[in-house]
Amino acid sequence: MSIKLVLKFIKYAALITFTFLIYACGDASAMKIDKPSYFVKLNMTNCPRMIVVNGIEIEQDFEGSSNYSEYPINHYIKNGENKFELLVGEKDYMEDTTTTSSQCSAEIRVRGSVRGEKVDYKITDITYTPNYTENIKDLYKKSASAGSFIFSKENTVLGASHESDFAVSEISLGEIYFDGVGATFGRTFTVSVPFGRWAFFDADQTFEIPYEEKYEDYKSAVAKLVVDLEKVFDSRDVNKILPLFESRSKEIDDAFYKQKGETQMELKKSLEFVFQNDFPLKAFDESTMELVISYDGRLATLVDAGNMIGTIYFRDTEAETYTSYTVYWMKKDGKWIIAR
Repeated sequence: MSIKLVLKFIKYAALITFTFLIYACGDASAMKIDKPSYFVKLNMTNCPRMIVVNGIEIEQDFEGSSNYSEYPINHYIKNGENKFELLVGEKDYMEDTTTTSSQCSAEIRVRGSVRGEKVDYKITDITYTPNYTENIKDLYKKSASAGSFIFSKENTVLGASHESDFAVSEISLGEIYFDGVGATFGRTFTVSVPFGRWAFFDADQTFEIPYEEKYEDYKSAVAKLVVDLEKVFDSRDVNKILPLFESRSKEIDDAFYKQKGETQMELKKSLEFVFQNDFPLKAFDESTMELVISYDGRLATLVDAGNMIGTIYFRDTEAETYTSYTVYWMKKDGKWIIAR
């Protein structure tokens, strides 16, 4: 092979390599997910816990039942930095309840498509290891690393030194929100989302956290909202009920990429079914209701204390079942608004 031919071959090989590097880097940094759906995925076995995202309780079970479910969170997150927390019970209780085979892990994942191909990425996790002979910081050392990352092929992620698809902070010990919590392990994840900022992020911080000392006062305030809402539901007039949920429904449409008005239409159909079948409204009884407040002090509801869902209940007496509606309020500029 002549020197001229060798030089030509090297030049060609270098061009191919350079082109590949540009493609690979561009592919990684530009791998934006179409209609991303973020969710919490649990891997819980014999672990008393609560999972919180941006102050909103996603799941809790302080009896430690197994749970491997997924929970959508698009309607609870925002563009930029978001807070992810795992709360566990007090040390003595956890020592009595957990074993060496206990699993206590929660992930933030995102699912969607890139150029028509389905993807499912793990953003981060908090994994708690019940070993009480170790320092408390060692209890979460098996969790995912902090840093900036880019989406890669085969649904994996790579560390990023420049442009990134998401970033994750180190885990730190957070606030004890209520009695019975032994530790709060928290971290942030920073993501880009294609929807707007939900109204509750800018709501008034109405409630002090922790709120045990003011529980009854807060409960009475929210109970008045429930009673007023129950009167509207009791009118059985869909045209009076739907406008109360218009802002909330629009946000749900945006969060889950629904057609405009789809969530309101789903609510309308549900109400019409209840009213056409003449299901009786369950009378409000404050003593059977539990106050739930978001841990940023902005959202509140009352739900049935037995199953922790349902603010408004209609009963199907023949099937012995209930149709329930869980409603969260926020206060903005002093005015109460249905937020979720």
